[in-house]
Amino acid sequence: MSIIKIEQISKDFGGVRAIDRVDIDVRQGEIFGLIGTNGSGKSTLFNIITGFIAPTTGDIFYKGNSILGMRPDRIVKEGIGIVFQHNSIFPDLSAKENIVTGRHLKTNHDIFGSFFNTKGYWKQKSVQEQKAMDLLELVGIKSESDVLAKNLPHGSQRVLQVAMALASGPELLLLDEPATGMNPEEALNMMDLIRSIQQMGVAVIVVEHNMRVIMGVCTRIAVLNTGIKIAEGTPENVVSNEKVISTYLGKRKINA
Repeated sequence: MSIIKIEQISKDFGGVRAIDRVDIDVRQGEIFGLIGTNGSGKSTLFNIITGFIAPTTGDIFYKGNSILGMRPDRIVKEGIGIVFQHNSIFPDLSAKENIVTGRHLKTNHDIFGSFFNTKGYWKQKSVQEQKAMDLLELVGIKSESDVLAKNLPHGSQRVLQVAMALASGPELLLLDEPATGMNPEEALNMMDLIRSIQQMGVAVIVVEHNMRVIMGVCTRIAVLNTGIKIAEGTPENVVSNEKVISTYLGKRKINA
C-alpha cells in the first residue's frame, strides 16, 4: 500500500524544465532512495514534496489525500518528517531542548499552567523531556543530552536533526543527504539508524550522494537525470542498468 504517490510532477523555471513528469510510488514501511548527479532535479523534487516549491504540473498524494499547496508546517502536521541537508538545529539549546522544541506539534500548550507552574504543566513537561531522552537514546547521543547543539560534533548534529524530525511522530521521513560530511563510521551509524526507523514502521525517502548508504539501506531506488526518471528498482537492478551506469555510476559498478 502506498504512503506517498507522486504523479506526473513537472517543474519549469522560466524556459528550463527541472523536473519532467516524474512518477514515484513509495510504499508503507519501505526505505526508498533517490539519486542523481548535481542538477538532476533531486533537490527540486524534495522541495516540491515538502511544500517549499509549487510544481508546474502533477499532484502528490499522502495516504490517499492530495497535499499539493499545503504549507510546510501543515505537511509536517499531516505526518511527514523532514531532515534538510543543512543543519536546522537550535545551536544555543541543548540536545534535549532541541527535541522538546521539535515535539511542539504533539504538545497541548498550556500558557496558564506555564505561567503559574501548575502541577499539570510540570507533569506534561516531564513527559516531553522523557520522550526527548528516548529519542536521544534511539539516535545514539543520550549521553550528550545536556550539550549545547552547537558544541556537538558534526555526526551528532546530523542525528539530532533526525531525532527532532521523529519528535513530531511522522509516518514518513524525508532525509536530504543525511550522511553528508560524515566519516565512514558515522555513515555506518546513520545506516543503522535508518534501518531502526524503518523497523518502527516509518517509511523513509533518502536523497543521498553516498552510494554505500543508498545501496546498503534502500529497498528500491529511483534515478533522476536532467529531471527525468531514467530508472527505478531494487539496488541490484539499478546498478546493472546501462543508463544508470553511463550517466551516474560511470564505468565501474558499485556493489549493492
